[in-house]
Amino acid sequence: MYDQSAPQFNHAAQFPCLMTHTTIEDMEKFVFVLEIWDRINAGKDELVGLVKIPLASFCYSMKTTEDDVFSLNFLAE
Repeated sequence: MYDQSAPQFNHAAQFPCLMTHTTIEDMEKFVFVLEIWDRINAGKDELVGLVKIPLASFCYSMKTTEDDVFSLNFLAE
């Protein structure tokens, strides 16, 4: 269905990430970009919004003094 006045976004995304001290240090320099698009019709998409989230504060909270390796599961619903 295109061009709805009250669309429902039933989308979930999940990606695992193995975290090491090197990974955390590298991620501190990056920004997570989330784009929301609306499909107007079969041939046209329109950008609704864009969010940029710096990962530095997120990575800072995960730093430990030990040489831990752990994994994270990011889930967005």
